[in-house]
Amino acid sequence: MIRPATEQDRRIFYRCADEEGWRVPQVERRLFRDIWLRSALALSAGGCFCGLVTAVPHHESGWIGNLMVPASLRGRGYGRRLFLAAVQALQSCGVRSLWLTASAQGQPLYEKEGFAPVGQIERWVRSAGGLGCSVPKEEPLAPLRQADRKAWGEERSPFLTQLVQCGHICRSGDAVLLRQPGDDMQILGPWYGRNLDEQRQLLKQVTDCAPPGTELVTDVLATSGLQPVLAEHGFAPAGSTLLMAKGKLSVDLDQIVALGSLGSVG
Repeated sequence: MIRPATEQDRRIFYRCADEEGWRVPQVERRLFRDIWLRSALALSAGGCFCGLVTAVPHHESGWIGNLMVPASLRGRGYGRRLFLAAVQALQSCGVRSLWLTASAQGQPLYEKEGFAPVGQIERWVRSAGGLGCSVPKEEPLAPLRQADRKAWGEERSPFLTQLVQCGHICRSGDAVLLRQPGDDMQILGPWYGRNLDEQRQLLKQVTDCAPPGTELVTDVLATSGLQPVLAEHGFAPAGSTLLMAKGKLSVDLDQIVALGSLGSVG
C-alpha cells in the first residue's frame, strides 16, 4: 500500500539514508514535516516499511526525490511502484515538467518512463568549513527570486521563501546564492550567475563567514564552468548524478550554477 508518509516512516527513511551515506539537509527535513507534509509517500506491506519517495510540485514543474527502498527489500519492484506513484501525484497537480537527479542504477527505470538526460550535477564539498568571520549584510530576496524565475521559467517564490527563512542571501554583481545553514553542513544554493570573477568574490564571502569545521556542500551543473573557482577555494568533487526531465521544459540551464537542494526538490 502506498500512502502519505508518517513520522515513523520518515525516521526509518532517515536511518536508511544515513546507512547509505545520503545527505538529507536539516532544512529539507523540516519542510517535509511542515509545508510538504503530504509530499512524502511511503510503501508498506504486511505492516512493514518498504520504501519512501518525495514528490514536490512547484508552479510549473515537479521534483521526484529521496527514492529509497531498504537494502534487504530491493529487487521486488518496490522502487518502481514508489516512482510511478510520485509521477502520478505530480501529474495530478497539473505540472508541465517532471525533474529528478539519477544515479547510474536508477537511470534505466527513469528512461523507460520517458525521462531524458538534460545535464549532469556535480557535488563539491569543502570539509574544512570557513573562517568564521562576521556575516556580510543580508541581501534582499528580489535578486535571487528574479534570477530563479529567469532560469527556471516559472515562479518558485514559495520554495525560495521557505529556504530564506533559515538562510542567508549573498551577492556579488549579478552573482547571487543562498547559504543554507545546518549543524553538520551548509548548502550553497540555489546559485545563479555566469561571471567567474563575480563568482570568485561571492565564494570568498561565503567561505570567510562559514563556521570552521562545518562542511560546505553545493550541487553544481557540470556546464557551469565553476570547477576551477571551487577548487581555488578548497572544494573537492564528491560524486555526480544525472539531471533528467520529462515534459515541456522552459528552463535555461545556462543561467544556473547550483541547485537549491541536494537533488531532491531543485
